[in-house]
Amino acid sequence: MLSLYEILKASKTGIAPDMWTALAGAKTREITGIPPLSIRSNGTMLLDYLISGNMTQTGTPTPTTPIQPSECGERTGNLVRFYQEEMQGNFYGVDITVKNAEITLNGTVSPGSGHWVEIGYKFGGGTGLTDNVVIPCEPETSYTITTEILDGNSSEVRIISFGTSNTLKTINIGSSLTTMFSADINRIFISLGPGGVVFNNLKFRVMFNKGSTALPYEPYGYKIPISSANTTTPVYLGEVETTRKIKKLVLTGEENWKKSSAYAGSFYAAIITRLISEGYSAYCSHLTFTILSQYTKGKFCFNGAVTYKNCNLWFNQFDSSTTVEDFKSYLAAQYVAGTPVTVWYVLSEPTTGIVNEPLRKIGDHADTISYEQAGVQIPTNRGNTVIDVETTLKPSEMYIKYQE
Repeated sequence: MLSLYEILKASKTGIAPDMWTALAGAKTREITGIPPLSIRSNGTMLLDYLISGNMTQTGTPTPTTPIQPSECGERTGNLVRFYQEEMQGNFYGVDITVKNAEITLNGTVSPGSGHWVEIGYKFGGGTGLTDNVVIPCEPETSYTITTEILDGNSSEVRIISFGTSNTLKTINIGSSLTTMFSADINRIFISLGPGGVVFNNLKFRVMFNKGSTALPYEPYGYKIPISSANTTTPVYLGEVETTRKIKKLVLTGEENWKKSSAYAGSFYAAIITRLISEGYSAYCSHLTFTILSQYTKGKFCFNGAVTYKNCNLWFNQFDSSTTVEDFKSYLAAQYVAGTPVTVWYVLSEPTTGIVNEPLRKIGDHADTISYEQAGVQIPTNRGNTVIDVETTLKPSEMYIKYQE
């Protein structure tokens, strides 16, 4: 028979009396391993978890056959990436804020007509930060644009346009459109309309996915889908803090490169900060890692001062006649082509923040995300439960704390 305390507790919390009985005799268990992990639980939420990243590079990267390492994290279905910190402010009397794929408008449009504001573009503007907003579109492939109003109102329905050098598609906010594009999307606009249009905290978001079916909204970037109790719960890495031990450095050719006097065809730049060790393993998309004493063509290494260490790159195709400008032009061309020369290395101390990138691992050091950081509860079955992380490359390790 249930006690009065159990009955009162059940009525207050909404938790069934038999569950409180189970909790009263529950034992706390912990398990660590590579998911999927099998546990026997009492049906309550996981008490704690910690997911450690992973990273592999299959094959030997070269300048002609660059290899992007596999990482732990899945791309979301949303291809739209607008400006974030760059695109904030007052335009034609309207305050515009942009966060991921959500846009908020407030204010009255100033006199005039046809006010358009670019919220993403590759060409023009001169910011040097615009390449990331380009949306690659495959030929003869359908894409679906869906806009959803979240809050507020306007005296007119506004439109949003996706444009390329030879394509322009327009959609009313709150509707959906399936179409094909003849080129990559490099310009994204919103229309503010003529003078006098009022925006009263109009907030909307944009989902742009491949295929002819509109997918449910999810933010741009990467996610860690956790599967348990017939439910898959995504953790969006662009919205929560993670702990990072691996630094990713994308080279554009704008760095302060210098020509080596000791190694003909090698170039270096003091751009490596907080490196754990010059001898600790690292990755590059185009070269293989070595230590300075074994530095040769087709390799990269680190050396130099404590604060800013040199990143030394020695490509096979370069020799003593190659100039710094030649080298920088090569890096710039690789960046524009979508195959940037990229370096990954281990930090001496972890950093914590919101990073919309996969979780990585080099050697014994891995990026992590915890239950406290994610803020996402993971359910279990009453009895046998399998906890999995549904990423192409599984985490290197997962820790779980639960009640049996």
